[in-house]
Amino acid sequence: MNSLEHEADFDDAGETDAFRYVRRSHYDPERRLHTTVFELEVDGKVYRERHLERAYTLDEIQALLQAEGFHIEAAYDNFSLRPATARSERIHWVVRRPDQAEARP
Repeated sequence: MNSLEHEADFDDAGETDAFRYVRRSHYDPERRLHTTVFELEVDGKVYRERHLERAYTLDEIQALLQAEGFHIEAAYDNFSLRPATARSERIHWVVRRPDQAEARP
């Protein structure tokens, strides 16, 4: 959802006393692939980094985790303690490895 609903916020630039940066992003909804290119200039030298991220639904991640035997403790909406939903822009997962699913503190 984040990549679909915030496309206008993908490009930005800024600077501090130590560096300047430019961030350019693009989301391909057909492939569900988000590409971000960062350019960071420090002391006159430019560093370039490319990130590729694939978007998955809550149900897809849940199914993958369960198929591998992970125990899902929680899925949180964005940076909160609210339960995640299919409309969550970002989901933070709390899971236990299969060999630790029974071991609780």
